[in-house]
Amino acid sequence: MLTGNPGVGVTQETILTGILTGIGLVRSISKDILNVAGKMHGAGVGNDYNLEIVPAFAAAGADIMMFPAPYTTPGVSPRLAGEMMDAVHSAGLLGMLAIGTSQEGSDESYIEKVAMESKAAGADIVHIGDSGYSGLAIPENIIKLGITLRGRRHQYKRMANRR
Repeated sequence: MLTGNPGVGVTQETILTGILTGIGLVRSISKDILNVAGKMHGAGVGNDYNLEIVPAFAAAGADIMMFPAPYTTPGVSPRLAGEMMDAVHSAGLLGMLAIGTSQEGSDESYIEKVAMESKAAGADIVHIGDSGYSGLAIPENIIKLGITLRGRRHQYKRMANRR
C-alpha cells in the first residue's frame, strides 16, 4: 500500500511517483501482489481529491485506489465518495474507502453510518484503521463494520473461518 501518514506532506502526485518507481519491484517479486495506492487523510497537505489523476494511477499499475470514507475528513460527503468510486471504477480499478483518521475509535453508531454510506457510494473495500488499543481498531467496531457491510451470518462465518 502506497500512502502517506499525517504531517509528512504527501500528495496524490508523490504517491503516483512512488507507484511509478515501486511497481517494477513489486511485480518482480510477484505478479499476484495487489497494489493499493491513495490517501485516506490530508497527510499534511490538506484534502487533495483530484479525481482527474485516477487514470494515471491505473496506468502506473495500481490495482486498488484508496480515498477517505464519507465523514472521515472535511468535505468528504457521501456524494463526493460516490464520485470517487465512479472515477476509480471508470479507470478499471477497485475502490477502497478508508476509516483511517482515528475515528476507528469512535462509537459503533458512527462506524455503522460510515459503513453504510461507503457501501452506497460503491466501495469494493472498506478499510478500518488501527488507531485503537495498541494498534488495533476497537474490536466491537471491527465487528460492527463487518455486520453492517455483509450481515451477521456472513460476518460470524468469516470470523469462525479465520486461522
